[in-house]
Amino acid sequence: MKTKSLITVLLLCLINVYNVKAQNNTKVLEALGSSSAVLLYNTYICIGSIADNYAGEVYEEDYVVTLMNEQVDMIDALTSRLQNCIDDTSEGHLSDEDKNFFKSMILILSYLKNQAQGFAEYAKTDSDDSLEKFDENRELAWENIAELLGIE
Repeated sequence: MKTKSLITVLLLCLINVYNVKAQNNTKVLEALGSSSAVLLYNTYICIGSIADNYAGEVYEEDYVVTLMNEQVDMIDALTSRLQNCIDDTSEGHLSDEDKNFFKSMILILSYLKNQAQGFAEYAKTDSDDSLEKFDENRELAWENIAELLGIE
Protein backbone atom coordinates (compact mmCIF):
# COMPACT_ATOMS: atom_id res chain seq x y z
CA MET A 1 0.00 0.00 0.00
CA LYS A 2 2.90 2.37 0.72
CA THR A 3 4.24 1.72 -2.77
CA LYS A 4 0.88 2.63 -4.30
CA SER A 5 0.77 5.88 -2.35
CA LEU A 6 4.35 6.74 -3.25
CA ILE A 7 3.80 6.06 -6.95
CA THR A 8 0.58 8.08 -6.97
CA VAL A 9 2.29 11.01 -5.24
CA LEU A 10 5.22 10.88 -7.65
CA LEU A 11 2.92 10.80 -10.67
CA LEU A 12 0.86 13.69 -9.38
CA CYS A 13 4.02 15.66 -8.62
CA LEU A 14 5.29 14.98 -12.12
CA ILE A 15 2.06 16.27 -13.63
CA ASN A 16 2.05 19.29 -11.29
CA VAL A 17 5.63 20.16 -12.21
CA TYR A 18 4.62 19.83 -15.82
CA ASN A 19 1.65 22.18 -15.30
CA VAL A 20 3.70 24.84 -13.54
CA LYS A 21 7.04 24.84 -15.32
CA ALA A 22 6.82 22.94 -18.57
CA GLN A 23 4.68 25.24 -20.60
CA ASN A 24 6.12 24.83 -24.11
CA ASN A 25 9.43 23.51 -22.75
CA THR A 26 10.45 20.90 -25.31
CA LYS A 27 12.94 19.04 -23.10
CA VAL A 28 10.47 18.69 -20.25
CA LEU A 29 7.71 17.59 -22.64
CA GLU A 30 10.04 14.98 -24.15
CA ALA A 31 10.98 13.69 -20.70
CA LEU A 32 7.32 13.55 -19.70
CA GLY A 33 6.46 11.70 -22.90
CA SER A 34 9.26 9.19 -22.36
CA SER A 35 8.37 8.57 -18.73
CA SER A 36 4.72 8.22 -19.71
CA ALA A 37 5.58 5.57 -22.28
CA VAL A 38 7.59 3.68 -19.65
CA LEU A 39 4.67 3.93 -17.23
CA LEU A 40 2.25 2.46 -19.77
CA TYR A 41 4.61 -0.39 -20.62
CA ASN A 42 5.36 -1.19 -16.98
CA THR A 43 1.68 -1.08 -16.01
CA TYR A 44 0.94 -3.54 -18.80
CA ILE A 45 3.75 -5.84 -17.59
CA CYS A 46 2.64 -5.50 -13.96
CA ILE A 47 -0.97 -6.47 -14.67
CA GLY A 48 0.19 -9.42 -16.77
CA SER A 49 2.60 -10.57 -14.08
CA ILE A 50 -0.10 -10.48 -11.44
CA ALA A 51 -2.35 -12.57 -13.70
CA ASP A 52 0.49 -15.02 -14.39
CA ASN A 53 1.18 -15.41 -10.68
CA TYR A 54 -2.49 -16.13 -10.04
CA ALA A 55 -2.63 -18.66 -12.88
CA GLY A 56 0.53 -20.29 -11.49
CA GLU A 57 -1.11 -20.46 -8.06
CA VAL A 58 1.53 -18.20 -6.53
CA TYR A 59 -0.96 -15.43 -5.61
CA GLU A 60 -4.31 -15.99 -3.94
CA GLU A 61 -7.57 -14.37 -5.00
CA ASP A 62 -7.62 -11.67 -2.30
CA TYR A 63 -4.08 -10.55 -3.07
CA VAL A 64 -4.78 -10.42 -6.81
CA VAL A 65 -7.92 -8.36 -6.27
CA THR A 66 -6.01 -5.96 -3.99
CA LEU A 67 -3.17 -5.53 -6.49
CA MET A 68 -5.52 -5.05 -9.42
CA ASN A 69 -7.61 -2.52 -7.49
CA GLU A 70 -4.42 -0.60 -6.70
CA GLN A 71 -3.62 -0.50 -10.42
CA VAL A 72 -7.14 0.75 -11.15
CA ASP A 73 -6.86 3.48 -8.48
CA MET A 74 -3.53 4.71 -9.83
CA ILE A 75 -4.86 4.65 -13.40
CA ASP A 76 -7.90 6.69 -12.32
CA ALA A 77 -5.70 9.27 -10.55
CA LEU A 78 -3.40 9.65 -13.53
CA THR A 79 -6.26 9.77 -16.05
CA SER A 80 -7.87 12.58 -14.09
CA ARG A 81 -4.65 14.60 -14.03
CA LEU A 82 -4.05 14.04 -17.74
CA GLN A 83 -7.59 15.17 -18.53
CA ASN A 84 -7.02 18.31 -16.43
CA CYS A 85 -3.96 19.08 -18.57
CA ILE A 86 -5.97 18.57 -21.76
CA ASP A 87 -8.78 20.80 -20.50
CA ASP A 88 -6.43 23.58 -19.34
CA THR A 89 -6.95 26.72 -21.42
CA SER A 90 -4.65 29.01 -19.44
CA GLU A 91 -1.69 30.78 -20.99
CA GLY A 92 0.98 28.37 -22.15
CA HIS A 93 -1.42 25.43 -22.35
CA LEU A 94 -0.60 22.27 -24.29
CA SER A 95 -0.30 22.23 -28.04
CA ASP A 96 -2.80 20.17 -30.01
CA GLU A 97 -0.06 17.58 -30.63
CA ASP A 98 0.61 17.27 -26.88
CA LYS A 99 -3.11 17.05 -26.15
CA ASN A 100 -3.41 14.25 -28.69
CA PHE A 101 -0.55 12.39 -26.98
CA PHE A 102 -2.32 12.71 -23.62
CA LYS A 103 -5.58 11.55 -25.22
CA SER A 104 -3.82 8.47 -26.57
CA MET A 105 -2.42 7.84 -23.08
CA ILE A 106 -5.92 8.08 -21.61
CA LEU A 107 -7.19 5.58 -24.18
CA ILE A 108 -4.40 3.13 -23.33
CA LEU A 109 -4.98 3.67 -19.62
CA SER A 110 -8.66 2.81 -20.13
CA TYR A 111 -7.64 -0.51 -21.73
CA LEU A 112 -5.23 -1.19 -18.87
CA LYS A 113 -7.92 -0.35 -16.32
CA ASN A 114 -10.41 -2.68 -18.01
CA GLN A 115 -7.72 -5.35 -18.18
CA ALA A 116 -7.05 -5.09 -14.44
CA GLN A 117 -10.76 -5.01 -13.60
CA GLY A 118 -11.42 -8.00 -15.83
CA PHE A 119 -8.80 -10.11 -14.14
CA ALA A 120 -9.88 -9.04 -10.64
CA GLU A 121 -13.42 -10.14 -11.56
CA TYR A 122 -12.05 -13.40 -12.95
CA ALA A 123 -10.10 -14.09 -9.75
CA LYS A 124 -13.31 -13.60 -7.73
CA THR A 125 -15.77 -15.41 -10.01
CA ASP A 126 -13.82 -17.67 -12.38
CA SER A 127 -16.10 -16.22 -15.09
CA ASP A 128 -15.22 -16.75 -18.74
CA ASP A 129 -16.73 -13.33 -19.52
CA SER A 130 -14.31 -11.67 -17.09
CA LEU A 131 -11.37 -13.55 -18.56
CA GLU A 132 -12.49 -12.46 -22.03
CA LYS A 133 -12.70 -8.82 -20.84
CA PHE A 134 -9.16 -9.15 -19.49
CA ASP A 135 -7.82 -10.68 -22.68
CA GLU A 136 -9.57 -8.29 -25.10
CA ASN A 137 -8.30 -5.26 -23.21
CA ARG A 138 -4.83 -6.78 -22.87
CA GLU A 139 -4.63 -7.08 -26.65
CA LEU A 140 -5.97 -3.55 -27.22
CA ALA A 141 -3.57 -2.12 -24.65
CA TRP A 142 -0.60 -3.87 -26.22
CA GLU A 143 -1.51 -2.80 -29.77
CA ASN A 144 -1.63 0.83 -28.67
CA ILE A 145 1.46 0.67 -26.43
CA ALA A 146 3.45 -1.01 -29.22
CA GLU A 147 2.35 1.68 -31.65
CA LEU A 148 3.25 4.46 -29.22
CA LEU A 149 6.69 2.93 -28.53
CA GLY A 150 7.30 1.93 -32.14
CA ILE A 151 7.49 -1.78 -31.27
CA GLU A 152 6.34 -4.31 -33.83
